[in-house]
Amino acid sequence: YQRQYDYDKSGNLTRLLDTRKGQHDYHYDPLARLTRANHSQDVQERFGHDPAGNLLMQNRPGPDIVAGNRLMIQGDHHYDYDAFGNLIRERRGKGQQLVTEYRYDCQHRLIGLTTPNGQTAHYRYDPFGRRISKTVDDTTTEFFWQGDKLIAEHHAERHRSYLYEPDSFRPLVLLEGFGPKETKPYHYQLDHLGTPQELTDNEGEIVWSAHYRAYGEIARLDACKIDNPLRFQGQYCDAESGLHYNRHRYYNPDIGRYLTPDPVKLAGGI
Repeated sequence: YQRQYDYDKSGNLTRLLDTRKGQHDYHYDPLARLTRANHSQDVQERFGHDPAGNLLMQNRPGPDIVAGNRLMIQGDHHYDYDAFGNLIRERRGKGQQLVTEYRYDCQHRLIGLTTPNGQTAHYRYDPFGRRISKTVDDTTTEFFWQGDKLIAEHHAERHRSYLYEPDSFRPLVLLEGFGPKETKPYHYQLDHLGTPQELTDNEGEIVWSAHYRAYGEIARLDACKIDNPLRFQGQYCDAESGLHYNRHRYYNPDIGRYLTPDPVKLAGGI
């Protein structure tokens, strides 16, 4: 099993050849922005950018409408924002009747959402802004941190710990189980970005394997004997929403955008 990477003179990845997952070719505009991603085992992706540099998904049906650097419409998805630029509502489907609503606290942190099927999720944070729990319907998961790194999660039926490479967010091992006698280690196999591609057990068997699209959305899973929530470095995928929690805000890999403006810019008055 092998992965080979080719780059252009500017350092942009132009080809990734994976002996299991096929070939991926990447093309860029003169500003080094990704314009095409061709996948031998998946759909082809096309991207554009408006004059302000906003990403436009060109391989999808329907329009991409951006106003004030906010995505307003993409295909049949319509997006509503509050006065601070936080996404508060996503409407889709016939007559935009499928509605997902998002709620925030006074620090613009996502504290709850409701999906079109009525499922609810609630999120809590510590004084440092780190998410310490989420409750989906009646199930609560607690999160434990070391600095800005998520090192463990726990709910009534599962305990997990995460180990990383020194001084980085590149995961090495997932430890699952209660106590030393029950805990099983699973080893992360990463790509050049530090994104998990596979999880393997102690015998080298692949227990989790994913195909990604260019902006982090999983196209499909080849193996899923256990679930793996880690995505791009520092991101944790919430199964209830498909969003990636990214420490200070949430990322939507389907559209390649965050739900809220950059908090550093807000703090700096930009």
